Formats: sequence, structure tokens, C-alpha cells
Amino acid sequence: MKRSHLLAIVLLLGAAVGYGFWRSRPRRCYQERGGFSYELPKGWWARYFCGPKYRSAFGPIINEKQTSIAATDNTHEGPLEEFVDIALAARRESRSAFTEISREDFVTADGTPGIKVTTELEENNKPLRHALYFFGRGDTKFTIICEAPVDGSGPLGPVFDAAMKTFRFDK
Repeated sequence: MKRSHLLAIVLLLGAAVGYGFWRSRPRRCYQERGGFSYELPKGWWARYFCGPKYRSAFGPIINEKQTSIAATDNTHEGPLEEFVDIALAARRESRSAFTEISREDFVTADGTPGIKVTTELEENNKPLRHALYFFGRGDTKFTIICEAPVDGSGPLGPVFDAAMKTFRFDK
């Protein structure tokens, strides 16, 4: 009986220490199919959602809307700037309410160049803000879409920027 109590205590302590280590370290969201990764914001989690190629990251619910980070890729032989223009034109055509707020160069912590575009649009009569981060590797162009409600996105801007600063190509 004493041996089983000791075993239970050891197992509980091991689980507690392991859980604390797991929660305290930065967690990278590895996207093996695309050969890239980024650190998840604190408290966010990643999973495959409705069959896309890449895992999406999910954060707090703000005004009944799930905040998220999702990734897509496309093949484009031209420069990244040209791809961004084409991608934004397609978004304008597919959305009735679409506004480009800003466009700027963006560089990750490891020096990977990109472009950040902030947009506002409507989805189900709810205004959303997208921070779109574009990165290229050869003919493959990656779009990382960070989404939040317009009225709750202010505090998330730095969270999205911090996560995308950790973006890197792993392969």
C-alpha cells in the first residue's frame, strides 16, 4: 500500500513539473508542409480546422468572434510585391466591403523580408480587421492571415506582429 502511494506521488510530481515546463516555454507552430514555423502567442493553440493544408492558431474570443492566425500558399513566379497586388485585387473583388488601411515592409527576427498589409472587411455583417503578412520562397508565396474584430483588434496588433516576427523558414 505504501509503495502505491509513493508511486502516485512521484507520478503527480512528474506530471506537474512536465506541465509547468510545457506551459512556460514558447511554443512554435510548425507547418511541415510549407517548411515554416512561428511562435504561438501566449494562451493560443493550433490545430487543423476543416481540412486546410496548414494548422490554424486560435486565440481569445472577442465580441463573439474567434481571433485566429491562418496560412495559405500560392505559386507565383514574379516578385513578392507583384503577388501582394494580385492577392489584394482578388480580395477586393470577392468582398463587398474591403478597405486597405496600410502597407509596409516587414522583416522577421531572423531577417526574412516580407510585406504586411492591414485591411478591414465585413463577414456576416461584422467588421473584421486582417493583418496580412506575405513571405516568399522562390515561386511559393505564403500569406499569413491574422484576424480579429475591428473593435477588438487594437490590442492584438502587437500580438500579431510579435508572432510574425518569429516566422522563419525551417527547411
